[in-house]
Amino acid sequence: MLPARKVRSMTEVERPFVSIVLPIRNEEKRITACIESICRQDYPHDRLEVLIMDGMSTDRTPQMVRELAEKHPFLRLIENPGRIQVVGLNLGIGMARGEYVIRLDGHAEYGEDYVSKCIYYLQKTGAENVGGPFVTFPGDDTLKAKTIAAITRNRLVVGGSAFRTSRKAQYCDTAVYGAWRRDLFDKVGLFNEVLARGEDNEFNSRLMSVGGKVFMTPEIVVRYYNQSTLRGLMRQAYWNGVWHVLTMVANPRSFKFRYFAPFGFVMWFILFGLLSLLHKVFLIPIAFGAVLYGAMLLMVAGQVARDAGLAEALMSPLCVLPYHVAYGLGTLAGLFKFGLFGRQYRERARKGSQFPDPAHPPVLGQQALSDAEIAEL
Repeated sequence: MLPARKVRSMTEVERPFVSIVLPIRNEEKRITACIESICRQDYPHDRLEVLIMDGMSTDRTPQMVRELAEKHPFLRLIENPGRIQVVGLNLGIGMARGEYVIRLDGHAEYGEDYVSKCIYYLQKTGAENVGGPFVTFPGDDTLKAKTIAAITRNRLVVGGSAFRTSRKAQYCDTAVYGAWRRDLFDKVGLFNEVLARGEDNEFNSRLMSVGGKVFMTPEIVVRYYNQSTLRGLMRQAYWNGVWHVLTMVANPRSFKFRYFAPFGFVMWFILFGLLSLLHKVFLIPIAFGAVLYGAMLLMVAGQVARDAGLAEALMSPLCVLPYHVAYGLGTLAGLFKFGLFGRQYRERARKGSQFPDPAHPPVLGQQALSDAEIAEL
């Protein structure tokens, strides 16, 4: 159980009705712990509804949710025939009765004051989106799972995403998982359903393009369970790389260098590897890249040894390299899938990222606190 942290109390009059949207599919391993952490929220349960959007699970997930719903009437299991998370998320937002909407994820558990903190900071900061950082935990009790958790907390491995590497209150470009005022979606639109992944990055970029603010604070506690196997990590990385391409096509403002750094790494070795077949001089940049990357792996191993342990440090290169290669190859595949041959995807994706009234986009961020005021929170 995650500890609750002290937060200023709200009077009952100030406690708005809140809709939690939880899109899931085949989550029998984690769903009970996830929902039980939601049911322990200190927010009044009569001011909550939890919409569990099941993407046609083929395991015991729906049965397990129904058993929990018998004990907790504010839980509702709803079928998501679209299967993917973003469709379930939009369906849930459309059904939400709350003044505020909070998205949660089945791979995580939440502090007892998670909902209270989200509502408090939405009201306090004036930000349009509020969330917390990942506190990443192993998906299993194996050395490989512990190593995966350690490297995905490391800035050199995953880049400078604030929600993964920072523990200070700040405005940033995305937050986990998201809490919003319900009427925000009438202004900026829903999530782009063409994007099987990266929909949150695109939505936040769209929001910020019209002045909206995304606020992250470590006071909002998320306990996230990462992939437990190298195969699962590589699959996750590959598809993230694929879908980042279409996300950038849908909304060029969503481009972040960190998303495409693994692609640059992979292409460096592919390009100079092919050129070395023509002349051995091109082996020099290959060696140079290998030395630089090897030095980075040593730095990661040292940081993992400090933060996790020696065994995890020794295992880390065997996880970091496949992770980056899979990510880079995914981006390369995405360029072919969506760049060269995906005209229909590109057109639908751009349409899905439009404002409800593109000719008159909203003006957001007028009520947000300044950075100096944020620093005093």
